[in-house]
Amino acid sequence: MKSAYIYSVLAGVMLSFPVQAKSENSDLTKARYLYNHLAFHDAIPLYEKAAVAQNDAQTYAALADCYRLTRQMEKAAASYQKAVATSNPDPMVRMHYAQVLMSLQRYTEAADQLKLYLQQNPNERRAKNMLLAAGNAPSRINGMPEGTVKLAACNTDANEFGSTLRGKELIFASDTVLFGKDKTDHHSGNSFVNLYAMDCSSQGDCAGQVHKVGNKVNSKFHDGPASFTADGRDAVFTRTNFVRRFLGDDVQEDAQDVVHLELMMANQYDSASQQFGSIKPFPFNDKRYSNAQPALSPSGNTLVFVSDKPGGEGGSDLYWSKKDASGNWSVPASLGSMINTEGEELFPYMQDEKTLYFSSDGHPGIGGLDIYYAQWDESRSAFSEPQLLGIPFNSSYDDMSPAFFADGASGFMSSNRPAAKAGDNIFYFNRSTLFLALDIVDENGEAPVAGAMVQLQATGDKREMSSGIDGHLLTSLYPQTNYVARIQRDGYEPQELAFLAAGARPVDTIRRRIVLKPTGGVPYHGIVMDRAGRVPLPYTDVVVKQLGANPHTDTLHSDAGGGVDTRLAEGSDYQIFALKEGMYSEERLVPLKNVRRGTHQPLNDTIFMSRLQVGAVIRIENIYYDYDKANIREDAKPSLERLIDVLKAHPGMAIRINAHTDCRGADAYNQNLSQRRAASVVRWLTENGIGADRMESKGYGESNPVADCKCSNCTEEQHQENRRTEFEILKM
Repeated sequence: MKSAYIYSVLAGVMLSFPVQAKSENSDLTKARYLYNHLAFHDAIPLYEKAAVAQNDAQTYAALADCYRLTRQMEKAAASYQKAVATSNPDPMVRMHYAQVLMSLQRYTEAADQLKLYLQQNPNERRAKNMLLAAGNAPSRINGMPEGTVKLAACNTDANEFGSTLRGKELIFASDTVLFGKDKTDHHSGNSFVNLYAMDCSSQGDCAGQVHKVGNKVNSKFHDGPASFTADGRDAVFTRTNFVRRFLGDDVQEDAQDVVHLELMMANQYDSASQQFGSIKPFPFNDKRYSNAQPALSPSGNTLVFVSDKPGGEGGSDLYWSKKDASGNWSVPASLGSMINTEGEELFPYMQDEKTLYFSSDGHPGIGGLDIYYAQWDESRSAFSEPQLLGIPFNSSYDDMSPAFFADGASGFMSSNRPAAKAGDNIFYFNRSTLFLALDIVDENGEAPVAGAMVQLQATGDKREMSSGIDGHLLTSLYPQTNYVARIQRDGYEPQELAFLAAGARPVDTIRRRIVLKPTGGVPYHGIVMDRAGRVPLPYTDVVVKQLGANPHTDTLHSDAGGGVDTRLAEGSDYQIFALKEGMYSEERLVPLKNVRRGTHQPLNDTIFMSRLQVGAVIRIENIYYDYDKANIREDAKPSLERLIDVLKAHPGMAIRINAHTDCRGADAYNQNLSQRRAASVVRWLTENGIGADRMESKGYGESNPVADCKCSNCTEEQHQENRRTEFEILKM
């Protein structure tokens, strides 16, 4: 969540602290005093002791506040959980608990707390936005990044935040003790904040040493963040409200003993002396509330800043003031409810005269402070609805203070997300949007290859997609990321493409032409089915026989859905059938002998199996005869060899071979021809080891067609269906 410094600049921040009881132990009394004076770091050990002694919701809520405001989120969540366990906790305790849970990405728990909070505050826009955010945040966090961020070289082991740019100088606020400033701010337990600078390029490279911004800017109390005009001559920065006295400077307090922040206007910077010509207070400062975190437009004529002045939407709001031709600033006005919420609006930045960036915990986001942007609409005289920046600019932690180089794509921002350096840190960002465009074509004629599977793999990115009918694929990439793309398609050799996702422009496309080389083989997909039940037969052996001069046999196994996949080489014919105990498979003869490599489409097939039982009539596939002949041709022998295997596996089986013709020709001729062919099959089986006493033969001629058509109207396919040889099981 927010740092203690961020809260210390805003006296009007709402806390969970209850009214003081009439009698309490001394630790609790001291803790309450420190808490009231925003000394959260110093109050923690006293509250920890008091919580053990008191064991009440109010003490746990105050301790949780201190943890939250010093960014000890896990401890804060544990204490808030104890505080809300009572029957009627303060609603703000639930709100703060929900904020902590959002920061920890415990979105479901956060939503539960927000629903309870809304029961008592049904009209609060901030709570409704947070509830919406809790539902959307998981998908946003896992979404496609809109750029890259990396830790900047300027960071120390202290807190660096409030990043802005003055030409090539990165200006930021820090509570580092590198320069010997060791006076402690009791709000955070750290040193007071000062303004520092370092030379940095638009590529994120920083050189030289961290140095102070200029003479007479930093004081003994808080100074920063700051904002500069485009030419760097004028600036506005935040400073603790203090007065100079004879015996030393001292802070100014309001009636509640709270020290606020003010804005200081610095003009006419001289680079030779490294100091401004004048530094004066903003004319609308007020010791009763804070004005802080300024944002000047590039021209210096518009000032947006944060204030907790009374009459706002709640928490801290954004205000603006305009400078006229005489150099006078207008009375500050609120940016209105489109921008401001009941929560905290902080760290504004004007990219140009019309584009406002700011951080908020009151709009739908991801958790903690998130960065939004809005455009000034002249026709409405108002800013547009704020838009949330995506990942990685926003996280569930506090994200703030974007500042852009002239390219409009790169710059620096601040965040307290986990990093190699502790605390708030400055990050370099690049909002480059990168795409990958692939044109996938065939080596033969370079025709588009549709349906090619593309697997993208990189750190944090693993996806699968396929090319369209035009062989084209377009997808977004994580910038500055090493990728490997694997492209594969049935019938082609797979390819791999390794590349770095880096572009020369803010929006760029990496284009590659992928030429796929056809592989040796036609993809074959078959499903084994029970003919009677029309259901798949899982885990069934499927025999794939490569025929020809160099025969080869593979036995595959169907999967749980009866499916089987393989590749069939061009230049060979194949016989394919299934094997299962107690069943007989029809077979497929796949003619690929004269097919040119890479030209055949994938094959999809269904292999039906019939059960071996008395009365079953099963067709013997691929039995062909020459015209007016009954002798067994060579191409019929593989099918009959399968029947031999079945008969040998079932020695008690007796069969009858039935032969049929089509209807063309004389009846008597067809009857005689079919009888001769049936007898020829029996004779061949006998010659190959099957006992003649186990077989009969019968010719049916054209009397028993299976295709229902009038002879003169039958198609060639129907005639072929009627010309068949079957075996009928007579005995098992």
